Amino acid sequence: MVEEALIFLSTRIEKTPPLEMDTLKSFLTKHLCCDIWKRANSFAKWNSNYKNCLKNPNSVIYLYNEALDRLKAIVLDDECTEHSRFPQILKEFLRSDIPDSLPCDYKYFPNFWDNATYRTHIESVLDQLRLPSFLVNWPPRDQLELEDGISKYCAQIVKNSESCFYRTMSVLLKYVDSGGDFDGVREVLWTDVVELLALEKLNQTNFSLYGTGFVNQSVYNQLVVVYNVNSLGDYVRSDWFYINNPVIKQKIFQFLGEAPVEMEVEKEVVDDLDIDEILDKITQPRNQNVGKIKNEMRNCKKLLTDLEDSVVVHKRILEKSGHLLKSLIEDN
Repeated sequence: MVEEALIFLSTRIEKTPPLEMDTLKSFLTKHLCCDIWKRANSFAKWNSNYKNCLKNPNSVIYLYNEALDRLKAIVLDDECTEHSRFPQILKEFLRSDIPDSLPCDYKYFPNFWDNATYRTHIESVLDQLRLPSFLVNWPPRDQLELEDGISKYCAQIVKNSESCFYRTMSVLLKYVDSGGDFDGVREVLWTDVVELLALEKLNQTNFSLYGTGFVNQSVYNQLVVVYNVNSLGDYVRSDWFYINNPVIKQKIFQFLGEAPVEMEVEKEVVDDLDIDEILDKITQPRNQNVGKIKNEMRNCKKLLTDLEDSVVVHKRILEKSGHLLKSLIEDN
């Protein structure tokens, strides 16, 4: 009862910050290595152009690295450090220093999570997880070329490349016909490959607190990260990796044999009108030829009407062009 009363009191004093903590490995496994690729594959079932993009290794590797950058920005967001801490005096009344499960709220954050040196170490670990470009020709001509290319790439990204190689080949060879038809490898979705490579890279990365200088300051023995749940929610719900992604959009235009074209509207050429002269004639009707003035006003009105009609026509042309481009990209 005392603990519950103190927690209730602390929440009444100041609003609980929208922060959560998780181990870095668990955080990346969920949001970098699994969920995003399942969503991408789901979208690909309904859009053949997007599916073709996912068959290109470097397009998917680019999406992986962009996802890593987005998650890096979330866990290293300086605004997270500006929220209030759970009062140290109240921590003494918690049932345990260890939360029942992760992610957890700010009552269980270690004191060093916002330390500049610790955050620099987190940044360094994240940077090590980037994937290099796939420089081997794709698709390969035969199985020997496939094995050679995958072997070189696995050796480039992990130390224990043998395990990574066999796991990757098991994914790729699912698309190869047992009768010897090798063309099926062209249909490989590299989301499946990158998901596996990312998990292999995580499993061979050191996430231990030992050697960082912070292990004695915490009940945890792994690297932990604190993040804003609202920022993470935006990342999870967003479809930034879909057809509006600049790289994906450019790749789709390449598949269609077209390039994005900026629509140019031809400007209507209108004879110069001396508005001041016309107004002067209107304000001094007694000294002017009224019939001539009316005729000039009618001509002026006609020119303005033609100009308005021209603008409307050009707007309709742009709208139809936009719908055409959209239909080419989204073939639902």
